[in-house]
Amino acid sequence: METNFTDRELCALLLTYFYKRRKELMTKVESPSDLMPDGSESEFHRIAGQLVDFGLLSGEALMVPRASAGYQKQYHYVKISSTGIRAVEERRSDRVSLDFTRVQNIITVNNPTGPVQIGNHNVAVMNAISLLIERIDESAAPEAEKAEAKSRIKRMLEHPLVSAVVGAVAGGVVNAASS
Repeated sequence: METNFTDRELCALLLTYFYKRRKELMTKVESPSDLMPDGSESEFHRIAGQLVDFGLLSGEALMVPRASAGYQKQYHYVKISSTGIRAVEERRSDRVSLDFTRVQNIITVNNPTGPVQIGNHNVAVMNAISLLIERIDESAAPEAEKAEAKSRIKRMLEHPLVSAVVGAVAGGVVNAASS
């Protein structure tokens, strides 16, 4: 499963996310890692910082100490600027190179514990399912139980509704669940 996104793609991804929330006064970012394909919170803050520097987003940054050394700006309240709106609508920017080719619609499903994001080639969803399959394989459970658990995951992924929501990347995980 492809998870290597360029900065140009990540910038387009975040811009698209905030574009869809452009009517909000300010968007509170509860779980920055949920917005990034690799689940990295520090990547979110790095890319958001670039977009703020280029004037495509505006946000309030907090300086937070890093575990290693130094500080990192963290953006918890963000809004897309008029320049950012124009960049999304025109699929280009004079200020920064953007690549919208891998940006798909982001669907937010509200649940009692908070929003769940499905989108961006469903990398986060598929990574979680792949990790689940790995953990099943690594478990001390009998082989018959492992096979049954993976079979159930496969059946779930083959369901037409799940397939429609998760998309084509589910195919690779279905194959992994079959082994």
